[in-house]
Amino acid sequence: MATLPVVLLAIGCLPVLAIILIGLIWLITAHTPDIKRISGVVATATDLSSHGEYDRTEISLVASSTTYNFRRDALHPPVAPHQPLPGDLIVLWVDPSFNWSHLGTTEVLAASLAADESPTRPAHTTRHFDVPSSQERDSRLAGALMLGIGGLVIGLAALYEWLTERARRGRPPSARSPGGGRAQARYLGSRPQPSGDR
Repeated sequence: MATLPVVLLAIGCLPVLAIILIGLIWLITAHTPDIKRISGVVATATDLSSHGEYDRTEISLVASSTTYNFRRDALHPPVAPHQPLPGDLIVLWVDPSFNWSHLGTTEVLAASLAADESPTRPAHTTRHFDVPSSQERDSRLAGALMLGIGGLVIGLAALYEWLTERARRGRPPSARSPGGGRAQARYLGSRPQPSGDR
């Protein structure tokens, strides 16, 4: 039974440790994008949602095993909901480094679709493409925020433990008799005899 509180504490700490780990990863891996240009034919294009709202679009190219992702509203001008379509020619500018936001995919920083006036030049760009240093800054800020949240939770837990321990030590123990009742004062010695003279 003594190990149960320890196990519960360890389970409760897992989310905090995960937040701290993610924050450290974002801080360590923060970098300016090494932009690569890729062109091909769209094989699949899928809009993904989260909690009933649009989250991102994932596309794959013919003869490629890589999945690329972007948010339509993160590109300027935004990409229309019906584009791109399978079979369309597309040119992507991507950051091939590990994508911690969506594991297993490659982030699209700019794109040109077959419907654009000049498909060989970036027609839809993100802020990280226009200002590459902003990607490193955003990653560092996100990492620092995650570490701050983890540190705040740990600090509040330590403060609560300190206050409860202090209150426990400052509470005087209740005096009880060996029989279980409260200790009562006892008169020691013989009782004084009443005097005969009045």
